[in-house]
Amino acid sequence: MVKYISLFKLLVFVGISENFAIGDDDIADCTFCPQRSKCIPGIPNAPDTWNTDFGWVQCMCREGYTGDGWRCEEENECMRDNSPCPSNAFCVDTVADDSDFPGYKCGCSDGFVALTTDDHGAARCGLPGDTI
Repeated sequence: MVKYISLFKLLVFVGISENFAIGDDDIADCTFCPQRSKCIPGIPNAPDTWNTDFGWVQCMCREGYTGDGWRCEEENECMRDNSPCPSNAFCVDTVADDSDFPGYKCGCSDGFVALTTDDHGAARCGLPGDTI
C-alpha cells in the first residue's frame, strides 16, 4: 500500500522544496523533503515514510534545525543545557547555513585568548601566555 501525502505536506513540498547539501547517509539527488530537511532511507510502510522515485524515504531536519522533518526550525545551540563552547568562552547563535560559523560561534571571555580554534571559533580559551 502506498502512503498518500496529506494536502498540507503536498503544499509544503510544492511551495518550498529546493536542492540541499547531500550527506553520507542521505539519498543522493533526493529533493522530496522541504528545504531545511534531508532525505534518509525509510522503512517501507513505516509511519512518516513515503514511496518516492528514490525509494522509501523519510525526511529528517538538517543539522542545526529541529522538528519533525517537515517543519524544521533553526535550533539555538547556545541555549542548550551544556554550552557547545569551551569554558571561559561565550556563545553567539548564528544561522545553521552560515558559511563561516554554522549554527554558533564561540569567543573567549574578557581576559582570555583562543588557544585553539575550530569551525565554530574558539575551541579552547586560556590566559595570555598559556600553552596547550
